[in-house]
Amino acid sequence: NRPSKSETRSYRACALRTTSAACFASAESSEVVDLASRPQVIQRTLVERPAGQPTGATLVLLMGANGQLGIFPNGSLRRDSHFLARVRGLFTARGPAVVLVDAPSDRGDLDGDFRETKNHAADPGAVIAYARKAFGQPVWLVGHSRGTHSAVTAAMRLAGDAAPEVIVLAAAMLDSSRFASSTAKPLQESGV
Repeated sequence: NRPSKSETRSYRACALRTTSAACFASAESSEVVDLASRPQVIQRTLVERPAGQPTGATLVLLMGANGQLGIFPNGSLRRDSHFLARVRGLFTARGPAVVLVDAPSDRGDLDGDFRETKNHAADPGAVIAYARKAFGQPVWLVGHSRGTHSAVTAAMRLAGDAAPEVIVLAAAMLDSSRFASSTAKPLQESGV
């Protein structure tokens, strides 16, 4: 199922304009879905459906950096510069439904060691359970950069309908790195 030459040229042209999330927007429909992930905590998501029936796995996308997208009620993003947010349209154009995950309501961002906690695992767990029920497809959890910590934490701590079938680690953090005021440990030292 390879992209045609015209699709490839279009993708390359968009890749050259990486500051514009709009060049990748190809979802047929999108909606903001707020999920109760923990007591008194809301996990906001942006669910994007392809044209036609979703095919293949549903992709749940976990952002890198501080994890904050700032999803507005109308579906626009305060921070659309995250890699996975920019390329989500490439995924929906190929058939799967895509769910973007924002930072939970009890945290402004995901800095510090929160990504390695049981509480944090519950947030993508609620999203995975929702996606499985909504689309009836296997769920792949895709993490980018610091989002790989979230994906590994979720895969190791979750079970049943809240657990992903597959995790995908894009630009996984394998060396120590500084983000804002916290130090991100590499995956092999994360303790999960």
